[in-house]
Amino acid sequence: AFARADYKVADVAGIEKYLPRGKTIDFSALLAAAPKMQAFVHSERGHGGAEEKLSKLGQAMDDLLSGAFRTVQGTVTMGMLPPSGSVEADPQWFAVHDVVGFATMRGLLDPAHLEAMSSLEGMTNSVGKSSEFLRHAKEYHSRVKSLAETRGEYQKIEQEVAFYELDPFGKSLVFYLIAFALLGMTWLRPQWRWLEIAAWVMLWGTLALHTYGIVQRCLIRDRPPISTLYETVIFITATGVLTMLIIEHMNRRKVALAMAPIVGALGLFIGARYEVLKGTDTMPQLVAVLDTNFWLATHVTCISIGYCAGLIAGLIAHVYVLGKVFRFKANDQAFYRSVGKMVYGTICFALIFSLVGTILGGIWANDSWGRFWGWDPKENGALLICIVQLALLHGRMGGIFKMFGFCQGAIIGGMVVAFSWWGVNLLGIGLHSYGFTSGIM
Repeated sequence: AFARADYKVADVAGIEKYLPRGKTIDFSALLAAAPKMQAFVHSERGHGGAEEKLSKLGQAMDDLLSGAFRTVQGTVTMGMLPPSGSVEADPQWFAVHDVVGFATMRGLLDPAHLEAMSSLEGMTNSVGKSSEFLRHAKEYHSRVKSLAETRGEYQKIEQEVAFYELDPFGKSLVFYLIAFALLGMTWLRPQWRWLEIAAWVMLWGTLALHTYGIVQRCLIRDRPPISTLYETVIFITATGVLTMLIIEHMNRRKVALAMAPIVGALGLFIGARYEVLKGTDTMPQLVAVLDTNFWLATHVTCISIGYCAGLIAGLIAHVYVLGKVFRFKANDQAFYRSVGKMVYGTICFALIFSLVGTILGGIWANDSWGRFWGWDPKENGALLICIVQLALLHGRMGGIFKMFGFCQGAIIGGMVVAFSWWGVNLLGIGLHSYGFTSGIM
């Protein structure tokens, strides 16, 4: 809107010192003259800012300045122009209306911002003229890049652009589905060993691409792998696939192998849907309480591995329970013993990380908030996971549960993990409410 607006300069004496008298000008010309005009209007009103009656010249200038500011009111708040100051002094980039407001109301205008605004105006007014549009776009990019480099904010932009162009998680989702299709074919043609080998290669290659995406995000942000709710999804998914492949390598029952691509595809699908739902940058600046790489690397990573193992145990337990109910391999007791051992071992693994992660979280809470425990919903969720897994292991060791009941409990444990991971974020209360997201049900 601002780039398409034209302004009629009043035909009053003295205005020719600032703008062509009686002529129509574009936005950039008005913006360039705004600081000097604002200084003149301010001098007429007095240093106290009182609303003194303006002269014809002062009123004409004030009308032009007010009209320019009205043009940019209501425009998007996207930060498009880096401040000239340091990141410490001015962390947030300026939107268009910020720059125009500074110029028209305070008489402050950075020449670099004026040049960038002129390039934006040129882009808007050259739609349909591809070469001219591209020239203005390159000018805008060059000016913003120069400002960002001065502030030390451009070093990883090209790396981030390359990351999004590669789209490692989108491609991994597709490859996990292809791997599942290959495994499905091995069930139909078990004698074709090359299909199983191809599935293994596809899964390890896809996991490598998936992990590469996580590592790239760590390098771009200088952060551990998990700092947002979105990152928990992609991390837990990769950890889950790796766990399934390790389990399959150990027992060769093809149960974990079949589930690995399901875990990968389902997790990345949920991550993609969540990204669309939020509709914001997935690499944001962190709130103050999260701005600590040590605790993100220890507590958050540890508790997320616990989440992953709890979900994996519940998923494998479905094979045992549904297999028993529908009499799949009813006479193959060795198969069910093997699946039961998978569930039991994974629950043990989950408990270790859940318990250590919860304790580390309490230490972090004491460091940040001055108390180890406060019955916050997120803390209660972590405690619930530990209690359920402890109850399962004690029940199994004490003979209260047979393996069928133990696997049913593992499925319930998976529900508790899902609630503690996502459900408490629906409540929007407690000191952990910075992770609250409406609409994720």
